[in-house]
Amino acid sequence: QSLAGSALASQQKFEAAEALLLSGYDGLIRLQEMIPAFDRPDASQSALAISRMYQQWGREQQAADWARKR
Repeated sequence: QSLAGSALASQQKFEAAEALLLSGYDGLIRLQEMIPAFDRPDASQSALAISRMYQQWGREQQAADWARKR
């Protein structure tokens, strides 16, 4: 979901990107403990993708909030 969301953000389809990126991040956080450490995706990279999307969208406060989650 995060990869698809990032692709949509690069196409400036921000509303669709937002839904996928947030859902991907939430799923990652929710399932993080079940994923072996060597296989676990980095949640900070997902937060960074969300921050970048908000920055491209012109939503600076939300971008800053997500940048702090890194």
